[in-house]
Amino acid sequence: DSAHRMQSSPDFITMTVLTLTSSLIGTRCGIRPKKLDDWLVIPNLWGGMLGAPSTLKTPSMNEGLKPSARLEIEAKEKSDEEDNLYEVDLVEFQVQKESLKAQMKKATSGKGGKSIEDIKDELLQLKEPEKPTVTRYKTNDATIEKLSELCNENPAGLIVVADELVRLLSSWDKMGRESDRAFFLEAWNGDSSFTTDRIGRGTIFTEHLCLSVFGG
Repeated sequence: DSAHRMQSSPDFITMTVLTLTSSLIGTRCGIRPKKLDDWLVIPNLWGGMLGAPSTLKTPSMNEGLKPSARLEIEAKEKSDEEDNLYEVDLVEFQVQKESLKAQMKKATSGKGGKSIEDIKDELLQLKEPEKPTVTRYKTNDATIEKLSELCNENPAGLIVVADELVRLLSSWDKMGRESDRAFFLEAWNGDSSFTTDRIGRGTIFTEHLCLSVFGG
C-alpha cells in the first residue's frame, strides 16, 4: 500500500522491514542448524537499497522504519517515569548513607547505641539505585566506542541506519578507523562479546554485540 501510494519499488520497503524485524528480534532468538552441535546462529541481517537518484529510496526507508520510531517514543515516555522514580530513590539512598556516617562518628567516640561493625554491615547492605537507561532501537551515526556502550545497555541489539550506505562503508578505510571494520563484522555475528578500553570512558564490557546495518 505504501509503495503504491508513493509509486516506488515495493522492494525498498520490504528490505527495510525485513532488516528492522531481524534487529528487533536480535539476540532474543538463536538458531541451531545442527541437531548434535552447539553452533548457534543469531538471525541478524544487513540490508541495502540500490537505486538511481529520485527513485524514492529515502521515503521508502522512512516508511519501513516507522515501527521503530513508535517504539522509541514509548521507550522515552517509560524512561521519563523511571527517571523520576530514580531521583526519589537516590535522595533516599543519600539520606540513609549520611545517617549511617553520622552514627559511625558517634560510635567512634563511644556514643550511640550501635557498634561500628553493625554500622559497617548496614553500609555494605545499602545499595545505590541504578540509573535507568533509555531502550534504544536504532542509531544513525556513532563511534564504535559509543556503539559498544549502546549495545551494553541494549543487549538485544540495534540497527544502524545510514541514508548513504557507501559513506559508512568507506569510512572504515579512513586513517585511524581501521578497527571499525572488525568491530562491525563482530557485531554482524550477533553472539560475540566485545571489550573496549579507553582512558576517557574506562572499560566497557559488552556481553552481546549485535548490530544490524541498513542504508541506501
